[in-house]
Amino acid sequence: MRVSRRVIATFLAVALIALGAFRTATAQTQPFNHPGVLVSRAQLDYVKVMVAAHNEPFYSAYLKALNSNIGQLNYQIQGPPATGIIECGPTSNPNFGCSAADNDSSAAYLQTLLWYITGNQQYANNAIAILNKYAYNLKGYTNSNEPLQAAWDSEKFPRAAEIIRYSNAGWADADIQQFKTMLSTVILPRIINGSTSNGNWEISMIEGMINIGVFNDDLATFNKGVLYWKQRIPAYFYYHTDGPAPVPSPRGTAFWYNQPVYDDRVDGISQETCRDFGHAQYGISGALDAAETASIQGVDLYNDVTSNARLRLMSALEFNAKYQLANSTSVPSYVCNGTVALQVYPTDEIGYNNYHNRQGLDLPLTIQYLNQVIRQLPNPTEYHIMVYETLSHGGDASFLQPFLLRALSTASAVRAGNSTTFTINVLPGSDANPSVGFNVTGLPSGATPSFDPSTITGTGTTTLTITTNGTTAPDVYPINVLGNNGTFTFTLPLTLTVNSSSSDYTITAVPSLLTKVAGDPAAFAINFATSNGYLGNVALSVASGLPAGATATFSQPTIGSGSPTSTLTIQTLGSTAPGAYPITISATDGSVTHTTPALLIINSLSGACIEQLGNNWINGTIPTQTGTFTAEWDATPSTALNNSNVGLSFGPQSAFTGLAIAGRFNPTGQIDARNGGAFAAAATINYAAGVKYHFRAVVNVATRKYSIYVTPAGGSEITIGTNYGFRSEQSGVTSLDHWDAISQVGLVQLCNLVISNPANPGTVQLITTSILSQLPDGSYQATVLVRNNGTATAPNVQIVTAMLGSTTGTPLPSGLGDIEAGSLGVAVITFPASAGIPGSATVERFTGTYTGGTFSGSIRATLPGGK
Repeated sequence: MRVSRRVIATFLAVALIALGAFRTATAQTQPFNHPGVLVSRAQLDYVKVMVAAHNEPFYSAYLKALNSNIGQLNYQIQGPPATGIIECGPTSNPNFGCSAADNDSSAAYLQTLLWYITGNQQYANNAIAILNKYAYNLKGYTNSNEPLQAAWDSEKFPRAAEIIRYSNAGWADADIQQFKTMLSTVILPRIINGSTSNGNWEISMIEGMINIGVFNDDLATFNKGVLYWKQRIPAYFYYHTDGPAPVPSPRGTAFWYNQPVYDDRVDGISQETCRDFGHAQYGISGALDAAETASIQGVDLYNDVTSNARLRLMSALEFNAKYQLANSTSVPSYVCNGTVALQVYPTDEIGYNNYHNRQGLDLPLTIQYLNQVIRQLPNPTEYHIMVYETLSHGGDASFLQPFLLRALSTASAVRAGNSTTFTINVLPGSDANPSVGFNVTGLPSGATPSFDPSTITGTGTTTLTITTNGTTAPDVYPINVLGNNGTFTFTLPLTLTVNSSSSDYTITAVPSLLTKVAGDPAAFAINFATSNGYLGNVALSVASGLPAGATATFSQPTIGSGSPTSTLTIQTLGSTAPGAYPITISATDGSVTHTTPALLIINSLSGACIEQLGNNWINGTIPTQTGTFTAEWDATPSTALNNSNVGLSFGPQSAFTGLAIAGRFNPTGQIDARNGGAFAAAATINYAAGVKYHFRAVVNVATRKYSIYVTPAGGSEITIGTNYGFRSEQSGVTSLDHWDAISQVGLVQLCNLVISNPANPGTVQLITTSILSQLPDGSYQATVLVRNNGTATAPNVQIVTAMLGSTTGTPLPSGLGDIEAGSLGVAVITFPASAGIPGSATVERFTGTYTGGTFSGSIRATLPGGK
C-alpha cells in the first residue's frame, strides 16, 4: 500500500505541475476557485476527515487549537480603536489597535478552521463578528509601521473571510460587500505598490494582494501580486547561481546585514537572516503562503522558472531548519560573520507539504525540524502571519484514501477464557459512501473474532469482539483489523493483551487527601502495581466527584508496568464552592476496571482572601527565595482562643515541623512566632476574634533568620521578634517556595499575601501591591503601587515585567521615576481579556529595577468583572 501511495503521490505531483504550467498562461481569463485563499475546499475536507480519525499531526494540532486563547468559543473581540485608525509606530510603539488586529485576525482565521472542522455554528458566528467589526469600523492606518500592519491584516483577514463566505456559515451579503469595500479602500491602497523597505514587508504585501485579489475577484490585483512575487523572491532568497552577490531588489536597495560571502554554502539564506531568524521566517512564510494560494488558483509559483523558485524556497526551508535544530547562535564564519539571532516561528509546514507530500522531493532537515520543534509548540501561532499551519497543511488532500478506520481505544486486555471488545469507526474519505467489510489478523491460538455489524456502508461503527479460551497463552499480541471495500484495504493496528485468570492490578492516589484554594491546581500521583504476572496497560479517568467546572488531566493517560505512574491534575475555578469533594479515579484495561478514592478539600479565595475549610492544611506557591525578602499578609482569627499558624516553607507542608518561619495566634490568646525550638514574643500581644492583623516578616534565607512584626487593625506596628531562627527542624533549608496555614482550634482567614525582594533592605525597600479592575472591552487594568519602605531614595524605578497568570501586560517598561523613602510610585498596566475568566483566582507577578538594584512582588488576586 505504501508503494502505491508513493506512485499515486508522484503522479499527482507531476499532474499538478503540468496543470500549474497550463493555468499560468490562462489565469487572467479564468474565474477564481473558491474557497481559495491558502486552504482549498479539498484541503479543508481532508483536514476534517483527518481530525475525525484522530490522525496525526492534525489531531494534536486540533486539540491545541481548541485550547488556545484565539480558539475559545467565548473569544472577546478587541476591534479597531474608537477612531477607526490603527496607529503602529516602530516595533509597534505606539500600539493603538496593532496587537488587537493581530489577535483578532488570527482568531478569525482559526475560528473559521474550527467551524469547518466541527460544524459548531458558534465558531462561525465568532469569525463573522470579527470580520464585521473591521468591515464597518476600520477606517485607516497611521505612523511608520502603517503599511506593514496593513499587510499583515491583508494576509489573515481574507483567509477567514474566504472560508466563511463559501461554507454556508450565514454571513449576510450586505456584510460581505462591506468587507470587500474595506479591503479595497482601506487596506489595499497601503500595499498595492509594494515596499522599498526590508523584503519581508513587501512579501507580506504580495500575499495580501493575492489574497484580496481572490476574495474580491479582482484579477488585476491578483496578477500584480504574482508579478511582484516573481520579482521579489530572487532578491530575497539567495541561490549560488546568482553569483558572488544577491539579485538586486526590485524596489529600493536591500541591506543584507553584512553577510560576508555568497556561494553554495549559504544557499537559502535570506536578505534578513543576519538581522534575525524571526524576520527571515516572515519572508519564508509570506512567500510560501502566497504560492499556496496561487497554486489553488492554478498559478504555479512554487516551481516558477523565471525566479528559480523551487531551488530558492527548498534551500531556504533546509537552511532555516539546519540552524534552528542546532539551537546555537554560534555558526560558521561564512554565515552572518559567525553569529545569528535564532527565533522559532511556526512555519515551514506549507512548504514541506507542497515540495515533499505533493512533489515527492526530500527535505530531511525540514521534517526533522517540524517533528522535533514546530509540532511540539503548545500554541503554534505567530500572531503577525503564521496560524496553525500543522492543522491546515500537516498533510495533503491528494493522500486522502477512500475510507479510514479509527478505534476509540487501540488497546484492550482480557483474561484467558473471557471476551473483550474494540469499537471501530468507519470514516468516508475520497469515497463519500464506502461499503466496508472487516477481517482481523494476528490473533493468538484459542482466540476467535466477530464483527457486529459485519459490513458498514458510509459512516458507521462496528464492534469487534474477541473471545479467548483457557488455553490462550498470556502475552501481548499486535493484531490488525482490515477494512476492505472491494478495491482498497485499510489496515488498523491494535494491541490485544491476554492475562492469566489470576493476574490483577491496583491503582492508588498519593496523597489521598489534598487541601487547596479555589482556583489553584491540585496534583495527585497515581501509582500502578501488579500481581501474579499481570500484563498490559490501563486507561485512567476520573469517574466521579469533580467540582463543578473543574477539569482533570493526566500526565500519562495510560499507565502500566513500563510506565507505572501518572499525575492527575485537577484545575478548579476561582468560583469553585468551598467543600470536601470525594474523587473516584478509575483505571480500565478494557476488560477489568478498578478504582481508588481521593479527597479534595477546597478553601475559598475571594478578594485575595483564603477562608480555611475545617481544620486542614492549606498551602500555595511563592517565587523561590534564596536571599533576603519581605513577606506580608493579613490574618483574621475566628475565635479569641485560636490555635493557628501562617508560615513559609520549602515545599507544601502538612505538619508544623515543616514550617521554617511561622506567625501564630496561640491557644492562650496572644500572638507569637517560632524561634528555633519554641514559640516566643518580645511583648505580650493579645488578639481578638474577627479582627484583622497585618503581619510583616523580613526573612534572610542564607542566615536562616527572620524578624516579624504585626499591626492590629487601626493600630501601630508591634515587634513580635527580631533575628528569630528558623524552626529547628528546618535549620538546613536553603530556599523557601511555599506558604502554609493551619488552624487546629477555630478558623483563620488569610488575605493579601505579598512577597517582595528589596535589593538593599534598610536602605531601599520596594514593596509592590496592586489594585485590579476590568475595562469595558474585557481587558484588565492593574494599578500597581510601589512603596519605598526603606530609608533612602530609590532612583529611576521602573517595572520591567508584569504577568497576570501567564499573560504579559503592557506598556513595559513602565517608569515611575525616583521614589523617596516612605513614598509611593504608581504605574498602570493593562492585560488582555485572555488573561483569565472573571471571578477566577490568579497570581500577579511584577519585577522591576532601580539604579542600584532590583525588586519583585507576587500578589494573589481574584479577576474582577463578570456576573
